[in-house]
Amino acid sequence: MFAGWLGYEVIIGLIMVFLSEADYRRWDLLMQIILYTFPL
Repeated sequence: MFAGWLGYEVIIGLIMVFLSEADYRRWDLLMQIILYTFPL
């Protein structure tokens, strides 16, 4: 399950990068929220 979540995170990360590198800060904030909501 951890491997699946990690793969999902990587896929979403790649999608965000391809959409717009300028949204990296927004993605970083989103990742912090996700990590706080679903601590690994």
